[in-house]
Amino acid sequence: MIIVSKIKSTIDYAQFYKDLIKLDGFKPWLRSFKDLHSSLNSETNINYKQLRILDCILVIAIRTEVLIRSICQERHNLIDFSFKKLFHKLMVKLTDNNLDYNITKTLCEIHQKWDVSCKDFNELDTNDDIFQEIRVIPKPNNWNELMLYNLKNILKFVTSRNYFAHYSFKDDEINSPKSELATEILTSCIESIVIIQGYTEI
Repeated sequence: MIIVSKIKSTIDYAQFYKDLIKLDGFKPWLRSFKDLHSSLNSETNINYKQLRILDCILVIAIRTEVLIRSICQERHNLIDFSFKKLFHKLMVKLTDNNLDYNITKTLCEIHQKWDVSCKDFNELDTNDDIFQEIRVIPKPNNWNELMLYNLKNILKFVTSRNYFAHYSFKDDEINSPKSELATEILTSCIESIVIIQGYTEI
């Protein structure tokens, strides 16, 4: 399970890390990745316990939300119990500060398509794709590929958060070391942090 960020930018990742390490939510977020690594890499040939990939990814998704909330509070003084409203407040603040067009338009589109990520999955089964509606989102006019990539990753992260809170029909698939869905979820969590922390500096 290899995660490589596709976001190519002028982000100073050394400073990026220094800024994140100051946030209360960052170290628990990192620990959740360590737990996943430990679950995937047993030191012995005999292992009596079940793989805990699912549990680790669930924690990563929750901790990603916590870390995004920390970024919004510490960097932008934004707090809201509703995650959707928090994203809307961030969009409004960044727009008011004339921040980069790409991130403000992406956040605007996220707000408009939020319900795609928080839909009712009760009619789906193990063969269905929880990201199907996100995959087919067309590129809006005047958007570049990076903007669409960012949009889809944040929506995938929000969808994962919704799935873990309410459903279990994809659990066996996610719990596999070769799970493409697990890789997508992890990618969405990591890229969401890169997007929110790296592109929203006022």
